[in-house]
Amino acid sequence: MIKPWIKIGTYCITCLINEKVYIGSAVNIRHRWCSHKRLLKLNQHYNKHLQNAWNLYKEENFKFNILEECGIEDLRIRELYFVNKFDALNPERGYNILEPEECFPHRNMRKFEILDPSGKLWKGINIVQFARDHGLNQSSLSGLITGYGNMKTYKGWRLPHTTLKVYKVLSPEGKEFEILWRKQSIFCKQHNLKFSGFCALLKGRQKEHRGWKLITT
Repeated sequence: MIKPWIKIGTYCITCLINEKVYIGSAVNIRHRWCSHKRLLKLNQHYNKHLQNAWNLYKEENFKFNILEECGIEDLRIRELYFVNKFDALNPERGYNILEPEECFPHRNMRKFEILDPSGKLWKGINIVQFARDHGLNQSSLSGLITGYGNMKTYKGWRLPHTTLKVYKVLSPEGKEFEILWRKQSIFCKQHNLKFSGFCALLKGRQKEHRGWKLITT
């Protein structure tokens, strides 16, 4: 049974400056919009055109609205309808870069290998089903696997060939630590550090943070 507050259907993200649109569909529109915003704010969205516009015009100049509610079985065909209606694949009018999966039925059917946060290697052929089985966001996982955007990791998952940067830091007591990029949030919690300040240290924008220093090699 679908919960009453979960809306299934198509949606539109509109840039108020140039009136360009991004058309999408989801089985939980509210969750999808939150996912879009999170990735855009992190500068990690898999759609580089939408990400560039977001960076240029800022969040306050984007509007999100539901176009239509429909059944799950009609999602892709209705998404295709609105993509065509708004001419969203035209770079002059929209930010969509691929037609809906109804036109590309095998877009999410591809062999892939991926490492989980523990380093275990997984193999799959269906991105959508893999995301469901592992409690991952389908769009983010697809962006990581297909290479859209600049994503190197997603919730600790990464492609086998991806090399993550390792930072070395020195504690106030003089002890050395190695930190894998994208794991700095956990490290901050473990050592009572402020996330923004510690990231500024790792990126070289600060010389130290609460007595911690970056070891340059």
